[in-house]
Amino acid sequence: NPDQIDSNNNGIGDACELRISGVTTRMTTQKIPVTYEFDIFNGKNSTDTFSLYLDNPDNAEIAVLNQTTVVIPALQTRRIAFEVGDSRIGNYSVSLNAISQSNPQLNQSLTVTTIVKPAFAD
Repeated sequence: NPDQIDSNNNGIGDACELRISGVTTRMTTQKIPVTYEFDIFNGKNSTDTFSLYLDNPDNAEIAVLNQTTVVIPALQTRRIAFEVGDSRIGNYSVSLNAISQSNPQLNQSLTVTTIVKPAFAD
């Protein structure tokens, strides 16, 4: 796409590049959510608004974004956070999705996995 910067020369414009800070797999215990933080970079030469939503195919009891839209100036990054957790033992995959409101073809998703272990009795 000619209106996008391709900073890592991978042939894909960076208009909605998601970069997670930290790891994409985390462990926790029952009923204790973990917080994931990620950066969204607007590689366009103009300010854009991105819609944010989570896919929760494993039905984690807690899968909450700290916001559902973000305005990002040209060539800038904004940090977004979300929590994932459950009272049941297991693995929970949650996908974060960002879509440009000015051009829905500019979108990106990223999947994280939360491993919930048993809580120990007092």
